[in-house]
Amino acid sequence: MKILTRDRATSTEALVPFRSNSAASLDGNSYDQHAFDSFCKLILSFGEYVADWDGQGAAAPSPKLIENALNYLTSIGRAYLLLPHDVSLTADGTIVFEWKAVRFLQFVEISDSGKHLTVIDTINKTSHTTRI
Repeated sequence: MKILTRDRATSTEALVPFRSNSAASLDGNSYDQHAFDSFCKLILSFGEYVADWDGQGAAAPSPKLIENALNYLTSIGRAYLLLPHDVSLTADGTIVFEWKAVRFLQFVEISDSGKHLTVIDTINKTSHTTRI
């Protein structure tokens, strides 16, 4: 799959190819093009949501949010990193990437203005959040 990205500084557009990695991930799932494509389509579908999409006043995702999330997903693919287990849209108008392991949960929350990483230790019941 190729993603159309736009460089706002120069107003140029480029197709960014994704190179899949056939190596197995830490939890035994293969890291593949199909999973990457599915997450891209899901994120793009979030752009169709309008304000109050959940019937409880949820914010509509902005085009900048969709762009930031696709750029983040592409950076994961280019680095051959483990794809997230889940990607979801929040009522606050952010997109969350989630990774699960036996002991930890890791979330990267994408907003219009940046990214935040949260790691939750499920055994010790602690968490830490930092801007990345």
